[in-house]
Amino acid sequence: MTTESVIHLLRRAGPAGRALLDGVNHRLRLSLVELADLRDQIASSLVLGLAALILALLGGIAATFAIAAAIWHREDRELWLALLTLAYLGGAVALGLAMTRRLKRLELLPETARQLNEDRLCLGALLHEEKPPSP
Repeated sequence: MTTESVIHLLRRAGPAGRALLDGVNHRLRLSLVELADLRDQIASSLVLGLAALILALLGGIAATFAIAAAIWHREDRELWLALLTLAYLGGAVALGLAMTRRLKRLELLPETARQLNEDRLCLGALLHEEKPPSP
């Protein structure tokens, strides 16, 4: 069965078929709009994140050199630099966990999914209405 024959069959199926075709068409357009919006948000977030990462790395390197120069004359300089390294690693782990939580909450096409669920309920109601009464 080809796509054209399925579309022709749905058009002849009455109000439920037409509603299904219209719904699929509208939801497809909504999905495309939501995907374009998601793409723009991800692209701008990546650019901002990359810039922040570069600046943070440069700042971290400069701060590490400044701290190392300030404590170089002390006997316990290795301890201070080890603690600084642990602080960097702790911050990296905390940020990684925050990013993981944020990505887990990310919904793909939430409005499209909500409307498709409503469409499913409406089509179910239409199909139950069109059934001929049983004898």
